[in-house]
Amino acid sequence: MYTDESFRIKTTRKYGKGERRIVKDHRTQLDVKEREGYKTPVVKPGTSGDIDGQPVGTRYVNRALLLEAGMHGSIRRGIYSFKETARSVVLSDGYEEFNKDKGNKIRLCGEGGRSKDGKMQVKDQEYTHGNKALQNTMQSGEPVRVIRGYKLDSKYAPRNGFRYDGLYIVIGCYENRDENGYRIILFRLERLPGQLPIGVRGAFWAYPDSDVPLKDVLAHPPV
Repeated sequence: MYTDESFRIKTTRKYGKGERRIVKDHRTQLDVKEREGYKTPVVKPGTSGDIDGQPVGTRYVNRALLLEAGMHGSIRRGIYSFKETARSVVLSDGYEEFNKDKGNKIRLCGEGGRSKDGKMQVKDQEYTHGNKALQNTMQSGEPVRVIRGYKLDSKYAPRNGFRYDGLYIVIGCYENRDENGYRIILFRLERLPGQLPIGVRGAFWAYPDSDVPLKDVLAHPPV
């Protein structure tokens, strides 16, 4: 049994001539390994392409489970990269003025340049980290896993949790400016053909020939 006290980190920090006691609740920290119930990923998130046993339509309650399943390797970042190429992206809230979701085609805003609270753009986006990884993936032609979250402003977003929606390739990269003149990096993604259909809010079907247990599919109608 875990208590609130067991999650707290107590440290001291020099403050002037004395010391100040610092208490942090590490459930709010970024390291998922410190959270209650963390499990080692069943598949390495750096795996390219589909993951066995997790077909299109597989659902996840939260980002921690995405990480544990090896579907997406970051609990916070929307773009996960491995060896300088992107492996997966999570479409959620943020950058609504630039992101555009048409199902099989996506316009995805890059990352970086936001204020600490994530509400404002305060500097140019750079071709580093996830942005550089997506650019490298565009050049290599490797597919990227796309996961949609319930906060995404799109008819293709799941009603709750997160859902794996298949493999996409990055077909373009260009720049734009926001209302304050800061550079925004945009990527065009296109879904590979021959995959199971994407769920749409207000419509519902069971995913054929998939490993998704029927009881799990029926537990959340409609999509």
